[in-house]
Amino acid sequence: MEDHATNYFSSVLQNYDRVWSEFKERDKSKDLQSKLEKLAEISKQLQSATCGLEHIFREMGQIYEAHVSLKKQPKNEATDWSKYPELAAELMISGHPMELMDGDAGQVPITWISGLIDQVILKLGDKRVFVLSVLGIQSSGKSTMLNTMFGLQFAVSAGRCARGAFMQLVKLSEEMRKDFQWDYILVVDTEGLRALELEGNTTFHHNNELATFVVGIGNMTLVNIFGENPSEMQDVLQIVVQAFMRMKEVKLSPSCVFVHQNVTDVGAAEKNMDGKRKLLEKLDQMVQLAAKEEVCDAESFSDIIEFDVQTDVKYFAQLWEGSPPMAPPNPGYSESVQELKSYILSKAATSSGVTLSQFKTKVKDLWNALLNENFVFSFRNTLEIQFIENLRLTEEWILNSHAQFIKNNDARSYLESKRNQYYSVFSSFCRGNSSAVVLAQVICDKLKVSMTEFVLNRTAIDIAGHMWRNDPAFNENRLNLEKHVLKSLAEKEDFESGSEGQNANKKSKTALNNIRSLNLIKPELTNV
Repeated sequence: MEDHATNYFSSVLQNYDRVWSEFKERDKSKDLQSKLEKLAEISKQLQSATCGLEHIFREMGQIYEAHVSLKKQPKNEATDWSKYPELAAELMISGHPMELMDGDAGQVPITWISGLIDQVILKLGDKRVFVLSVLGIQSSGKSTMLNTMFGLQFAVSAGRCARGAFMQLVKLSEEMRKDFQWDYILVVDTEGLRALELEGNTTFHHNNELATFVVGIGNMTLVNIFGENPSEMQDVLQIVVQAFMRMKEVKLSPSCVFVHQNVTDVGAAEKNMDGKRKLLEKLDQMVQLAAKEEVCDAESFSDIIEFDVQTDVKYFAQLWEGSPPMAPPNPGYSESVQELKSYILSKAATSSGVTLSQFKTKVKDLWNALLNENFVFSFRNTLEIQFIENLRLTEEWILNSHAQFIKNNDARSYLESKRNQYYSVFSSFCRGNSSAVVLAQVICDKLKVSMTEFVLNRTAIDIAGHMWRNDPAFNENRLNLEKHVLKSLAEKEDFESGSEGQNANKKSKTALNNIRSLNLIKPELTNV
């Protein structure tokens, strides 16, 4: 198949390169519209002439989704469509890029992608991944940069640029893994925003959709800018800014790095500082425009994302020293790529990434929200539902843990839990066993003294308390008690029992004598 298309593809590719070169010199050209239409026509010819592995897996994915929708199991093992995701997963694990978004149809096959990721999880486990995505215009060197940085296999030929979005796993070495909280980098390469090959059959909505999708699924997004003048990237910057603004509204916070490629003088510090200032001004302008459309309270780019223009903007030299195909590679390009890779890894070291199952859920929720008319409301609802469910599970876990802790550590709870067990053991021991009587007697003898003392002491305390509360004679001190005793004896005129029944002190005896004297003269006082 490849041999059959080689000759035709080569001629079409040469024609595409020629027209593309003319289009890049558009300042000198007077017929831009005709060049644009011709490029679109040649692009269609190139797409028709090419056939890659992604086209085969795209067909397999459509067959799989069709069968899954019918909910019928395969009858013939020779055509077992249920094994298609497993085949794709093996290829992805081996390092081949897999299509995440169908570039021709402009949609994400959720059922197929979910089945593919499930098979990857089955083979690798639910590993944690750091998702790195890239955005930029067509033919700006995005795929070349990723291929150089990680040794990947994204398509880079002119006219065969990535369509849609592709994902590829990059495994960390055992030596590097100890410094990170994740096991793989999941690189997502995308088609060019405002791509010429899509001009005429797509709209600004497609670019917003693509940018929002790849920014949303990524932990970090590389925004690739071709050249040094951000004014030429105004439309693309507006798309990128709007995508990050949507992420802020749904409480997602990916990081961002801008990469200027094909810069003539990478080491010119003053020139690069001026370029950074212009880029930041342009980003702030785009934020103010996007804020009106998204109804968001933001005035600068730093209001919607954590961004440092001094460190999060990189400059690359051009890839070739001269004009290809005979020009040698530029060593400075590799150095810039290595520097960018080190910076990405340094920022990624603070991220925990996401598990593969979380990535699958995010892809599904994000795409379904994009299909909804109100993206923010739809996606926020899915996040809130997931948050509430996680909160419910956490609450149940805390309650169960608390109950288990009490059960294991509280003495009363422990004894209550063992009550039936101990009673059963004791009953079994006592049943038909004469020694149980002896044991009971010993227990009673040992407890008799202490129980008697406890009962008597408790009874005496209760009686004394009752007397103190209810009898005035016992409410105060000893003198008050003696007064009430003397008064009682005087009223009964029983002085002998009072003196004999008490070991009264001298004061008490004197008081009794005084009372007797009063009793002797009492009749006379009465007669008077």
